[in-house]
Amino acid sequence: MAYPITDIRAIGTEVAGVLKSEGIRTTLGLLRAAKTPKQRLRIAARIGADPKQVLDWATAADRMYQTKRSRKTVSMESVNQRRKVV
Repeated sequence: MAYPITDIRAIGTEVAGVLKSEGIRTTLGLLRAAKTPKQRLRIAARIGADPKQVLDWATAADRMYQTKRSRKTVSMESVNQRRKVV
């Protein structure tokens, strides 16, 4: 699930504006755009940031994505129904 890039705490409105001008509007967009070190260097050069900072943003976006995914739980009722079927 994609969230606004401003949901990453280290990204303020000024940096978010620069990222948006580069076509990066969501956390998922950042993850896709910053997969490799070469891509992170390119982003850093375009927006005038440190490559380590871009990596930190991508890490934060990944953690948000993983945290939101892990919050989904299966109810005990559906687990019990599965056990009866098997």
